[in-house]
Amino acid sequence: SRSFFLADNLHLEFEDYALKLADNLHFFKANRLSLDTKKQEIIIDGFSIKPPQNVQTKAVLETYGKNSVLDIYVPKFEAKGVDIVSAYFDGILHVKQINVPRPQISIKSFKPTETDSAVQDVMTRQEIADLLTNYFDEVRVDSLSLFDGTMSLESSSTKGTQSFSDKDIDLGIKNFQVQKGAEISNMGFLFSEEVDLQLNRYIFNIADGKYTMDAERINFNSANEEIIARNVKLSPKLDLNEKLKISATIPTMLFRGVDLERFLFENQLGLQKLELDDALVNILINDDAVPSEAPRRRRQAGPRSLPKTIDVIQIDTITAKKAQLFVSIKEGGVQKEL
Repeated sequence: SRSFFLADNLHLEFEDYALKLADNLHFFKANRLSLDTKKQEIIIDGFSIKPPQNVQTKAVLETYGKNSVLDIYVPKFEAKGVDIVSAYFDGILHVKQINVPRPQISIKSFKPTETDSAVQDVMTRQEIADLLTNYFDEVRVDSLSLFDGTMSLESSSTKGTQSFSDKDIDLGIKNFQVQKGAEISNMGFLFSEEVDLQLNRYIFNIADGKYTMDAERINFNSANEEIIARNVKLSPKLDLNEKLKISATIPTMLFRGVDLERFLFENQLGLQKLELDDALVNILINDDAVPSEAPRRRRQAGPRSLPKTIDVIQIDTITAKKAQLFVSIKEGGVQKEL
């Protein structure tokens, strides 16, 4: 029989629920957990997955032979269209829709010196997959919507630390799937067929910190390997004293063929094509300028780590549509357009 306690349907509620997860590293807690087999839904208030408190993270990872630690908090987690019967009896968890409003997500990874970034990425993904497949042979989620989120990703070794953090993140995932025993390296980004990531007000430095690029909104789609940046402003630093200065206003920038993981974790932007629409570009040739040393990079205070710096930019092709170019020269304190 595939019934619970001889009943066709079951509704359970738990308060102050806590569970040590099978990896012996994380604890799952909930202020309130509601499970309803008839409605096929799971609602969790105060959802959290955290490591033990008041301990050294690296020491705990070494103790359990792990490389990554999760710290996740969601005020209200909703899973709709959950086949609870199949999850319990067959070990197959299939969810139609998960809603995750205002989450706070932190993932920290520690690697030995000899482990490169590509190997470390596979190890981290394997640990996350193992955490899920400790309870189910297969996990499938048709759609996951995360909005107004805060995310922090950090990878550390004796050679240094690479990190990405931002807030006001919206994330959409389609066809998430993890299977026990499956090859991790063959799975898509975030174990999904398609990832749509949106960042509000993204700022980063280029050209050794001499220029700042400010985008009102950035959207990344893994299926298309595209980044679309809207209302972008390129500005030289105020104290930049060089013969050539460039500033630009670009309503739409399209980056094609983007490796998102290199962009987020290695500060490298490699792409096949850059398209600029309706760009307004100003070039100033300043004959009065006296070249100075490149400005030092300074990290902003506060929890938001932006603006970040793009260390390497590689572009195969650049195209511009309906662009306007203005060139001016400054000589003897007088500036005039050419």
